[in-house]
Amino acid sequence: MPIIQWVVVFLLLATTHSAFASNESTFHRLYEAGLRADSAKNYSEAKELYENALNTARINKLPEEFISNSMLNLGRMQGYLCDYPAAEKTLKEALGLEESRPNSGRASDSAVRRRSTVMKISSALAVLTYDQENYPASVSYFEKAISLAEELGILRADPLQLSDVLDDFALALEKAGHIDKAVSTRTRAASIREPFSNKKPRFRMVRFREVCQFNR
Repeated sequence: MPIIQWVVVFLLLATTHSAFASNESTFHRLYEAGLRADSAKNYSEAKELYENALNTARINKLPEEFISNSMLNLGRMQGYLCDYPAAEKTLKEALGLEESRPNSGRASDSAVRRRSTVMKISSALAVLTYDQENYPASVSYFEKAISLAEELGILRADPLQLSDVLDDFALALEKAGHIDKAVSTRTRAASIREPFSNKKPRFRMVRFREVCQFNR
């Protein structure tokens, strides 16, 4: 290949890389601004920022995990703002995207991140469907989330968080008519919590209806 063609190819590749880096930088700026608004409970602003981050990721074909994480947080904001149908649609799409991604070995960093994202989306759907009184669906999502939480070592890292989730799972089981399993799940939650009676979990799942009632 003549030297002039090599130069043209190099310049094209350099330009493409620069554009990708710029698009990724724009995504992170929007996403991180969304996280700040989310943390400050400015849910309408956070929703718009997550939506813009999602659109940036989609249009510029950024990694799929950027898309699914944007959708997870966008779905949460839609739920907090009382748009339950949109929240469920967004979260289900995010879950489908993550579950369709190819596995790269269970111990790899990307596989661990993928399972963590699936756990978070499943947890959000478990709470959302519970708040909509769809208890069988809530039970199913709780089962998926708890299984992944245990795989990822949440019992060791934050046992109180897991015990809280188990309590919520027990409520869903009870509402769905699985009384014996609800009792055993509640007993397990209490046994996990007992050695840490003076401590609080580092993270708590927020019920959509609790936030929604202040955002109507």
